Amino acid sequence: MKKILFSVLICFALLLTNMQASATQAKAPTPEDYPTDRFPEIIREKTHLEPPEPPVIFPDDLPEGWRHSHFEEIEEREYIPPTEESLRLTQEQVQSFDCGTVTDVPRVECEALVALYESTDGAGWYDKTNWLQTTTVGNWYGVVVSEGYIIGIDLFQNGLWGELPNMLSNLVNIWYLDLSVNNLNGTSLAMLGNLGNLQYLYLFSSQLTGSIPVELSNLANLKCLWLGGNQLTGSIPTEIGNLVN
Repeated sequence: MKKILFSVLICFALLLTNMQASATQAKAPTPEDYPTDRFPEIIREKTHLEPPEPPVIFPDDLPEGWRHSHFEEIEEREYIPPTEESLRLTQEQVQSFDCGTVTDVPRVECEALVALYESTDGAGWYDKTNWLQTTTVGNWYGVVVSEGYIIGIDLFQNGLWGELPNMLSNLVNIWYLDLSVNNLNGTSLAMLGNLGNLQYLYLFSSQLTGSIPVELSNLANLKCLWLGGNQLTGSIPTEIGNLVN
């Protein structure tokens, strides 16, 4: 247990240190780049629905100098609230899209993506390639599909503004979620505790407030949790210590 708690402290320390790195110009990939060009190198090869269970990874096991793949891409942005026109366009797109036409994932997973688009002003995202435009969500920017299910979402620094929808809890097959460097103020993270297959959760610098919910301790398969650079308050739930991976 001491080794686990020490590793968690080291992970948080590495995050705070790396967040001080100089910002550089972001280079947004195309959908064809997924998943290998956006996932951290250490897990690029593990992109099928049920990734093999590697040994528990401690900080000392990581390659020298390893960091989250997006740290070098962070750039200063001014958070500008959505315009009325952007909100209107988002609603029009949502109302005109039918998840019943989607062919590569279950309808409930498609609806979770549409809810995310609607609640975070999708029309105002920096890159929304193919979102609500095609009937295969696997080619929507930032979405990774494998064997008929969504296994990854990477919308790092993409202009999301708003609260995450509760429908995200329906993405029970997802194991990689990165919504870092967006404006998710007001979001409750409790619903993410339902994502039992989640292994990598990155939400750093996303204007999060409130406390870390105890529900995150339900993520028994979680290997990396990065919440730095937010305005979180309160103590870390002791139950987080039960995340033995």
